[in-house]
Amino acid sequence: MSNAARDRILGRLRQSTPGPKAPVSDFSIMEERQWSPEERTNRLVEKMGAVNTEIHQTTADDWPLKLAEVIKVKQAKNLLFAKTTWAGERIASAQQEFDFLFCDDADVNIKDLAFKAEASLTTTLGGVADAAALVLWPTPVEPRLVSLVPPIHIALLEEDKISNSFAEVIKTGDWSSNMPTNALLVAGPSKTADIEQELTYGVHGPKELVVLLIKK
Repeated sequence: MSNAARDRILGRLRQSTPGPKAPVSDFSIMEERQWSPEERTNRLVEKMGAVNTEIHQTTADDWPLKLAEVIKVKQAKNLLFAKTTWAGERIASAQQEFDFLFCDDADVNIKDLAFKAEASLTTTLGGVADAAALVLWPTPVEPRLVSLVPPIHIALLEEDKISNSFAEVIKTGDWSSNMPTNALLVAGPSKTADIEQELTYGVHGPKELVVLLIKK
């Protein structure tokens, strides 16, 4: 497109009559579902389990031991995690029988580490009961590659951070003034199906999703 043509198009757009204002959003239908804490947990566990997510219940004291147990069963030789998250600090101080790959070292390329890792550990912002999904909020310290590339993704979910709906997550987190640059809803391992409806895991992400549900 020539500069003259572009200028004519932009000129017409600037001179056009403004359209009607957008109506005030009504989120009531998204907020009508309200469950008890126990119901929220049960719904999320049931629905995520139905899409091949592996869920282990544990406690704030014992989750590192459960993590080590999962790693041993999966026969993963190393674990990628962000050392400076609350979970990373706890893991870095533990003496477990597998190697660690730290992803927050400024001298290390996170992409190289991600493709070397056999399993990864991430924190979560919480969970969503009606969508039966985890909410991940990647940061420079814990980038998206940590949950996306290794074949086994292990996520920590604190039970008291399971919300009724995604709308509730946005509202309570004040996302209107603190919008994340990249938020993810994760319900299960990566999967796709071809034209013959053969379901395949791990094509676009991890083959396995393991949730360590930290009970209160």
